[in-house]
Amino acid sequence: MALDEEMFADSEVFDTGVPIDVEEDREQDEVESLVKRMIEEAIQWREEHIDPALEKATKYYNAEPYGNEKEGRSAVVTSEVRDVVQSVLPSLMRVFFGSERVVEFKPFGPEDEAVAQQQTDYVNYIIQEDNPGFLVLYAALKDALVRKMGIVKAWWEKSSRVVGSEHTGLTQEQVDGLLMDPTLEVDILDVAADGTLDVAITREELDGRIRIAAVPPEEFIFSPGARSIEDARLVGQVRDVPADELIAMGVPPDMVERARRSVDQRLGDDTLDAARRIDRGARSTFVDEQDDSTLPVSFAEVYVKLDMDDDGIAELRKVQMVGGELFTNEVVDCVPFAIFQMDPEPHTMIGLSLADYAADIQLINSQITRGMLDSLTQTLNPAVEVVEGMVNMKDVLNPEVGRIIRVRQAGQMREVATPFVGQAALPVLEYMNSVLENRTGRSKAAAGLDADALQSSTKAAVAATISAAQQRTELFARVFAETGMRDLMKLILRLVVQHQDGPRTVRLRNQYVEVDPRHWDADKDVVINVALGTGLVEEKLQMLAQIAAKQEQLLQAGIPLTTLSKLRNTYARMVELAGFRNSDEFFEPFGPEQEQAYAQAQAANKKPDEVEALLQIEQAKIQARLQEKQMDVQVRLAQLELERARTVRELALKETEVGQDAAFEAERLEIERETQAIDRLRTLSQTRIGE
Repeated sequence: MALDEEMFADSEVFDTGVPIDVEEDREQDEVESLVKRMIEEAIQWREEHIDPALEKATKYYNAEPYGNEKEGRSAVVTSEVRDVVQSVLPSLMRVFFGSERVVEFKPFGPEDEAVAQQQTDYVNYIIQEDNPGFLVLYAALKDALVRKMGIVKAWWEKSSRVVGSEHTGLTQEQVDGLLMDPTLEVDILDVAADGTLDVAITREELDGRIRIAAVPPEEFIFSPGARSIEDARLVGQVRDVPADELIAMGVPPDMVERARRSVDQRLGDDTLDAARRIDRGARSTFVDEQDDSTLPVSFAEVYVKLDMDDDGIAELRKVQMVGGELFTNEVVDCVPFAIFQMDPEPHTMIGLSLADYAADIQLINSQITRGMLDSLTQTLNPAVEVVEGMVNMKDVLNPEVGRIIRVRQAGQMREVATPFVGQAALPVLEYMNSVLENRTGRSKAAAGLDADALQSSTKAAVAATISAAQQRTELFARVFAETGMRDLMKLILRLVVQHQDGPRTVRLRNQYVEVDPRHWDADKDVVINVALGTGLVEEKLQMLAQIAAKQEQLLQAGIPLTTLSKLRNTYARMVELAGFRNSDEFFEPFGPEQEQAYAQAQAANKKPDEVEALLQIEQAKIQARLQEKQMDVQVRLAQLELERARTVRELALKETEVGQDAAFEAERLEIERETQAIDRLRTLSQTRIGE
């Protein structure tokens, strides 16, 4: 079936949301022609609308001449774009490669917390240990700050290596056992007199790793009108690859040869690529001196949405083309690119960069500086007025200090004095620099370099100035984390789950652990931890110290507002903010399980103390009862004593009234008996109390 040429008019193949209808039995050349046209249109649109701005930003970053210079005048170019980029990059790299985790995977429930933590650690291990993650991210962030977007690609790379060894004195049974292993190749070297064998064993070890790399912006293409990678009809990378590398990738040599002969090689013609290179594209002059096997061939790897099964739904397909000829065409589930943007523009693929903020300021400052230097040059080297024929011109043009100028008559030469007016430009430069500071948040005061501003301000004012600048940088970091870093980590997790087919032992958190991602969930949420407007590191440490002190007080008082594991988390955050990546070197891991074990141990240790306390309580109760009984006896004795005294008084009265008679004597004897009975009762009560 012939392709409908009208479907490509006005970029409708990219801008409409309707899937591209193709027949189920579409021939390879039709798919090849369609994808080739889409790639060509994306490249053309990019070269017309994107590359000029990126090339201009790159030249501004390199402080190259603007093209409006005049001979004999100052051609100085200031470097505001480079200065502001270089001032922001260190802070960004510290955020992404410091002790704190900028991005981490979020568990779906309490039972997934350990898995989510291991996923976060393992993905970070892949970025920093398996790959040059620092340099890759540095390149991507620098591209985003200068050239609007930084692109990082992640893919699963298979590798193999042959391991060989020689063994002597093996029996026939041992050799037969080796021959049964299909992964081994056994060669018999020699047979000894005793029947033992000398053999050579070779084995091919297959391995796979996730690789990440920064993609140059000039090689990245996408469909015009795309708002994001997800809704782009086409997105991919077009680059020049040496012919021998393509053959190593599995491309047939005849296809590489056809591409090398038929395709116009873009060697040194890419102006954006040339702008970033020191040689400015001069390498194209050495093409004839290269071997044919190393000559570059155009290679495109694009991810395009096509309806290949005619069900009305476009599938995402990975298409590789060598010099315009189709090489692979397969269904995939994701695009392996993550885009870092500093200031995303809503509803578009490309936002703004620091170069966009500072380019016009750099141009204005360059013009002002040129004029100021020209004025200074005219003041230091004034114009000379001479009478023609009356002055020796060689003497006039001699630049030596203290030169002798020969004249025929005095007064035939004079210097035309030009006053220096450059000081008038200084306030303008200061104003333009303040405009740049307001746009980017970067200033000498914020960097701690402006002594006048810092000495004349209070500590609170200085902290506010520095904090305001850091908030702007932290906002950039937050956007980078939300755009590129989130997508990169989710992409790496997906690749690990899909391709790693067995456990792997790696060093995480200062311990060797076995990581087996075959049962992981590749769709976990990613949490962004970049703090926004939380102040300086010193302020954070002070606040954490206060929180730790309050937690310790609550734990000592037994108030259940915090736990030991939360206190340990506070300590860990303090260690991380201090610049130490692994807090386990200072504090043992202490989670809910360890806290529960600690509580059980404490309870076991407290049992003897509780028994002793109960004994003391019982003894106190017994003592109280004894004291109560003693008080009752004393009260009873006092009552008896009062009764006896009353009886004695009555008896004395009767003796006075009646005299000494027999009845009185009998009464007296009765009183004595009662007194003796009271004494015996007192003695008995005292004896019982003593017992």
